[in-house]
Amino acid sequence: MLNVVVLEGRLVDDPVERTSAENSYHGFTLAHDTGVKDGENTIAEFFDCDTINNKAITFCHKGDRIAITGVLKNKVFTRKDGTKGHQYKILVNKIDFIDVKKVESKPLEEIKPVEETGK
Repeated sequence: MLNVVVLEGRLVDDPVERTSAENSYHGFTLAHDTGVKDGENTIAEFFDCDTINNKAITFCHKGDRIAITGVLKNKVFTRKDGTKGHQYKILVNKIDFIDVKKVESKPLEEIKPVEETGK
């Protein structure tokens, strides 16, 4: 079965990092311009996305334009009132930078080397 999602859009907020003993997770929401107008405004769709051990997303910030490739995941859960709900997320495995703001970095002379311990 084919399950491939390819989208382009802008980050709604800075990615949020969560870690476990084995993995690093980043969650973010992508605003995708549908191209459909509602009067003067263009309609956007919002997609929740997750990455696992993908360091590329750490270079992205709110408002940056990126393209993603991934798979659609469906999580079924039970609400407090007993009804079932569905949560759809895109598990991202590739990120392409389209319009990413350059983050200012410290000059190399300001970065102090990490001293090794004798362990």
